[in-house]
Amino acid sequence: MNDNGTIKAVIFDMDGLLIDSEPLWSAALINTFSQIGFPYGEKEFREVQGMRIDLIVDYWYARRPWNGYSTQEVTERVVDRTIALIKERGVPKEGAMQTIAFFRQRGIPLGVASSSPHNVISANISALDAAGCFDIVCSAENEQQGKPHPAVYISTAEQLGIPPHQILVFEDSVLGVLAAKTAETTCICVPDEDVAADKRLGLADYILPSLTEFDEALWQEIGRLNGRPP
Repeated sequence: MNDNGTIKAVIFDMDGLLIDSEPLWSAALINTFSQIGFPYGEKEFREVQGMRIDLIVDYWYARRPWNGYSTQEVTERVVDRTIALIKERGVPKEGAMQTIAFFRQRGIPLGVASSSPHNVISANISALDAAGCFDIVCSAENEQQGKPHPAVYISTAEQLGIPPHQILVFEDSVLGVLAAKTAETTCICVPDEDVAADKRLGLADYILPSLTEFDEALWQEIGRLNGRPP
């Protein structure tokens, strides 16, 4: 039973929030770019963290174009390598499955709104052993624009049949927070320590060091604050 009268659904980002896959994406990008002779490291990874993978590849090609490989080929290589790494090493982030269970026990509809393509999302859900946990799974690959544009959150809300102002979003990246807040949702950010100091995260309604910090008291607080008249 939903005991928070103002939030009717919850949407999760996936990579870096529910599953510890950001290091795997980073490894796949660094490996793939090194193979084509493109200098790529953690600094470059952080600069575009949260963007759709094809847009990441386009972003770097526009700034430092390489020869011999199309952007589509590079994108496919990164995705294939990431999926392989997820299958080998993908593990839930601390508190992820408990947070999912918290909402499922209350009968609250759950969605996923990810920048990753569907095949990566599927690999993540398998690694989490979370098949059947989510009512709606959306990928930004189906949108004309990826995060920080709010399209994927708006589409997920529409498919859930819940207006964005009655949705709670969990995010971990700056671009994800921007997308969630532009979509007019309530947003909890659980940032990686490497981006925790970014002032743009202050747009989130709440910032938690870990999903283990989400509890009944915070859930009730969100309900009280959202229930206040404007």
